Amino acid sequence: MRSDIDIRPYHEEDAAAVFEFMVALQEHERTLDPHRTPGVEMAQAHIDVLNAHISAHEGLMLMAVHDGQPVGFLAGWVDEEFGELVPIPKRRYGYVADFYVSEATRGLGAGQKLMDAAEAHFQGLGLTDIRLFALSGNAIAHRFYELNGFAPFEVLLSKPLR
Repeated sequence: MRSDIDIRPYHEEDAAAVFEFMVALQEHERTLDPHRTPGVEMAQAHIDVLNAHISAHEGLMLMAVHDGQPVGFLAGWVDEEFGELVPIPKRRYGYVADFYVSEATRGLGAGQKLMDAAEAHFQGLGLTDIRLFALSGNAIAHRFYELNGFAPFEVLLSKPLR
């Protein structure tokens, strides 16, 4: 049941679970983009970068817990548009950098609760927008985000150089 999922801040004892989740997330994304680094090779360095950004930019790392065990996480921070492209009130926004729920517990509401908690955090900072990236082939993620009110904002195109 959805009520069996709790959301709480990251604690040091969650480090192994976040590492495992990061590896799983990266391995899933490697099925969509084979040029990505294997999960076990990049996870700790990436987590270190996440933690640095979280500390420096009003960020958060949240854990979803089911039956006392971590089943997912979300990491994000406040980011800002550069230049004068958008008016000042819209320059700062919440950015979700990484978001993962274990396959075994998907459908229990952990992802929804993580996203709701992130939105509440960013709203509490006075922000009016939240952004994230998803690989173009990640249809499951796209559907979840669309159901949560996300819509395409910018499209990043890529072309291999020969």
